[in-house]
Amino acid sequence: MNPTANKPVLSIREENDYGNKVWAVFAQIGPKGIDSFRLFGVLQKEIAESIVLAVNLNNNLLEVVKAQHQAIDRLFALLIEKVPGYLPSKSGQPWEALIKGNEAISRAEGRS
Repeated sequence: MNPTANKPVLSIREENDYGNKVWAVFAQIGPKGIDSFRLFGVLQKEIAESIVLAVNLNNNLLEVVKAQHQAIDRLFALLIEKVPGYLPSKSGQPWEALIKGNEAISRAEGRS
């Protein structure tokens, strides 16, 4: 999922207008407002960096879930080969984990 997919794209002029409006609000407060405006800018940057880190973490976790999903699938294939009449769907928790992993991957990739 892309957290910025629905974010409206602003032109540089619109972004500057927004920044000027925010500056005007803080400047009306006086020196404390100007300090707050600087803090607001720092916080905006830190929040943006946190979002990027979260997206990267999500992508890394998705790769881990995919690898685990493939491992469970391969283990089921080995059991099917070795145990006559073995049905993965009757295995309980391992089958449920496979289904939940598949659903999580589908959601993360925007397929559900």
